[in-house]
This record gives sequence, C-alpha cells and structure tokens, in this order.
Amino acid sequence: MQIALDWLHKDFDPYTKPRANGGYRLLLMDSHSSHTSYEFLEYCLENRIVPFFLPAHSTHHLQPLDIRVFSPYQRYFTEAVDAETLRSHGALNIGKHNFFPILQQARRKALTSSIIKSAWKKAGLVPFNPREVYSLLPRESTPEPHEASSSSYSPQTPRSPQSIRRLTKKVIYQANSSL
Repeated sequence: MQIALDWLHKDFDPYTKPRANGGYRLLLMDSHSSHTSYEFLEYCLENRIVPFFLPAHSTHHLQPLDIRVFSPYQRYFTEAVDAETLRSHGALNIGKHNFFPILQQARRKALTSSIIKSAWKKAGLVPFNPREVYSLLPRESTPEPHEASSSSYSPQTPRSPQSIRRLTKKVIYQANSSL
C-alpha cells in the first residue's frame, strides 16, 4: 500500500496537477487491494483526483497495454534475443552489459505510435466506444418466441443504482465464466 501512496504523492499528482488547471483528474486503476487504503483514497479526495477502479478480472479487456502493447513487446524482445544468439553462435549470456541494448531494440519496434493508438482504440477509450469492450463479452442466447413463457424474465433498462449494480455484477460474472 505504501508503494501506491508514494507513487501517488511523488509521480501522479505532481505530473498531472499543472495540466489540470485546478480541475479534477481521473486516475484509472485495477481493483488491486493495494490501491484501496484509507490514506490513498483520502489523498485523492483532498487533491481533486477521482480514482476509478476497473472491475476485477477485466483489465485484459480494458487496459491498452494488456490489449495491444505487451504482446508485440514480448515478441520483439524474443526476436532480438534470438538475433543476438545467432550473432554469438549460441554463446549468448544475457547480463547487465547486453540486457538493455536488447530491450531497447524491442522497445523501438513495439512502442510505436500506431501500436499504442490501436491499443487505446481496441480498449474503446480513444475514440470512446464502449461497444469495443461489449463485443468481447459473452452473449446470452435469446429464446425463440415459441420458447418464451409469460413467466420468463424480460430485461429492462436499469432504473436505480441498485439495479445497475446488480446488472454490472451479472455482466462481470458472465465475463469471468466465459474465460
């Protein structure tokens, strides 16, 4: 918990505060317990930071790095290691002297503007498009008209915070069940 609080104090707040011009800042996070200490949330409230916790077990659908950046990064790193192994005729020993140059080769290929932009698009964040994420969720089958009975549930638009929470829990449960 202390690491998250230190990061909030020393990195996020000082870097984003000047750009906010006195306004609120949105902090997107996974729902890991290290982010939910009283001190962390209190600091957020006192400093116009709105913490938004992504639903548990959903970040692989919602975080741009998980969606499109880490996979190419890993692939390019493996390719760079393979190339160095060939150059050394199989005698490659990765250590402090060559790890960062190899990593830098992968970084130049993986962290391109087009890959990063496609990750934000696939997460439905830029441009904002929730259908990108909804399309990844499992679909319930709709019963044929002759299968429906008068006692069957008819979904409606949620009309209260409680019904929205129930629907959210149902969607998350169904998403987790399909994994």
